[in-house]
Amino acid sequence: MNNNETEQIRENLRLIMAEKGIKPSLNRPVYTIPKPKQPPKKKQTEQTGLTVRKAVLVTIMVILSVVALIKVTVDRNKKPQPTPSIQSSSSLNHAPADPVASPVVRNEGPAGTVWQVTEYVLAHLKDPDSFRTIKWGNVVETSGKFAVRLNYRAKNSFGGLVVSDEVFFLDEQGHVVGSMTTLGTQ
Repeated sequence: MNNNETEQIRENLRLIMAEKGIKPSLNRPVYTIPKPKQPPKKKQTEQTGLTVRKAVLVTIMVILSVVALIKVTVDRNKKPQPTPSIQSSSSLNHAPADPVASPVVRNEGPAGTVWQVTEYVLAHLKDPDSFRTIKWGNVVETSGKFAVRLNYRAKNSFGGLVVSDEVFFLDEQGHVVGSMTTLGTQ
């Protein structure tokens, strides 16, 4: 642009300003480009404070949910500790003190456990770790043969806990030779 064109633009601006009633000021240029308006800066309000609190609470809830999920998963995978009545034959002293005076099959301990039956049941369960004794019956001897009743709980093939009530038959040497499921008569 040359000086002539610039002077012509200024003259046009003066005429337009005169038509609109705008007086030129000596302190400011004839025409200024207005600056775009900036949105006002956000002040910390209660609403933004609430948003932050909500975000913190949601984060805490997510963390607690993850911790609870991990705990449930660990508890499901943890195997229960065997009760004293479920000890293996190697950890118990089964030899009677006096073989002549003491029978081969007998109730032992405060629970009345018969170790031969316990081993037999554990060997034949789908999930031996789920075995829990409910009640032992007294050993009955008839002409050198033995019978004992056992009420217990264990998981079946489908993973459901089932209560069983059985009478086990043992020979003269203490081997389980059979069992019979009772129909819940006590």
